Order: sequence, then structure tokens, then C-alpha cells
Amino acid sequence: DKYTSAVENIETDDCEICLEKLENESLFDETFGTAQLNTCGHKFHSGCIKQMVKGQAFIQCPVCRTILGTKTGDQPLTGQMTWARNSRTTPGYPNCGVIIITYKMMPGIQTEEHPHPGTQYHAWGFPRTAFLPDNQKGNEVLKMLITAFQNRLTFTVGTSLSRGQDDCIVWNGIHHKTRLVEDGDGHGYPDMEYLDRVTEELEIMGVKQE
Repeated sequence: DKYTSAVENIETDDCEICLEKLENESLFDETFGTAQLNTCGHKFHSGCIKQMVKGQAFIQCPVCRTILGTKTGDQPLTGQMTWARNSRTTPGYPNCGVIIITYKMMPGIQTEEHPHPGTQYHAWGFPRTAFLPDNQKGNEVLKMLITAFQNRLTFTVGTSLSRGQDDCIVWNGIHHKTRLVEDGDGHGYPDMEYLDRVTEELEIMGVKQE
């Protein structure tokens, strides 16, 4: 496997997937042996890794969440992301303009990768708009958000908490500033730590800075 290496000396630590000792067999698969992830070095039963990555083109370490390979999501394919620049200033960033991101998603039918295959999903609240400062860091985050959208990580199909309704296109854990000016709900600016936070969220999703 290009993401793992076999470990010859059996460890006495626990496998963080099945919680059994590495020197014992995996609880989930009969494949013998111990393997470590090449990027972070964390060790697991080979069989546990085999079960964890079944049907996926990537491995995400259960311990440190480092991703090996390209993580893709289940965001519906009928969507569009566009962006534009405006000279209006972003609160907290007086010396630059603003990047305006627009997401458009359409309703459709769920596939096998969604919670209720064959059932319609709804696209309430679209188009949705998000804002970034038009500076170096903001443009770096924009590139990462573009990659996240291309990898189908920005949205998923699930339960809308605001509507209390299932089978809706919802945000997938990457926080966006959906208001330019903060009004007390945390969705606007100024927020001088936001760019660092969203960069970390994107990196956890497997989206790296170029």
C-alpha cells in the first residue's frame, strides 16, 4: 500500500481503531500484521486499516486526522461556485477590498452515497454568499475553498438544523463568513482569527495550501 508500511516488531500499544492490543488480532478483520501510516507514523492493525479505507481513495488517521491521498465528499454534483472582488473594505481589514463568493446548488435525487438514496434532497437558502478579505491570506483561503468545492467537501446532504428538516443540502463543517458585518452571531467581520481557523478546518479536510 502506498500510504502504509509494514511494522515487523509487534508493538504492545493499543490499536486506536479497534482498541485491541497490536500484538493481538484485529477485532474487525483477519488480516494479520501491524502497519504504520507513512506520513504521521501512527500504527494500527493492518486489518483495521483495510476496513477503515474500504471504498475510499484516501486514509485519514484516526489519531491526528492527517489525510493521505485525496479526500472527496458526497456534495451533490449539481452546483456552482463563483467569486468576485469588490472595493468595499472588510471590517478589521481597512487596507483591502472584499472577495465575494457565491454558491449555487440545485435540488435533486439522492444517490447511494447519501442518507436516503432515491429520495429528493432540497436546496433551501441558495444562492449562499460568503466573504473574505482581499489580501494575501484571504486569497490563499479562497484557493483552498475552491479545491474543497471541487472535491465535493463544502456541502453534504443531511438535516438542516435551522429548518429541522431532513434531506437538505447543508454546510459540511467548513465555516464561512456569510455576513460582511458581524451582528452578534459569529458569521461576520471583524474576526481576526477566522482565516487561521478556516485554514485549519480545510487542512483537516485534506485541503492543503499550495
